Amino acid sequence: MLARTLDLDETQQSALRKVLESQRDQGHEGLERFISAGCLSCYRHRAIGDKTADQIRALLNEEQKKKYNQPRKPRDASAGAAQPNVEDWMKATQPK
Repeated sequence: MLARTLDLDETQQSALRKVLESQRDQGHEGLERFISAGCLSCYRHRAIGDKTADQIRALLNEEQKKKYNQPRKPRDASAGAAQPNVEDWMKATQPK
C-alpha cells in the first residue's frame, strides 16, 4: 500500500521491505519479552516505530516525503475512551 501511495520505484520498494521486516522482527522480540516478563515497554515500541519512520523517510525523495509526512487525523477523544487500552487489559488479567 505504501509503495502505491508514495509511487516507489523498485529499488525503494526493496529497501522499504527490508526496513519493515526489521521492524517486524524487533516487534516480535518485544512480544516475547512481554509474554515472559508480563509487562510491555511502550517506549521501546514507540522508539522502534520512530526509527522505522526515519528509515523510510531516508528512502524517499522530497515529493514522496510530503505524502508520507501528512499529519495524522486527530482521534476523537470520546471514541477512544470506549476502546480498551493496555492498562485496562493489564487490570483485567491481574489475579484477584
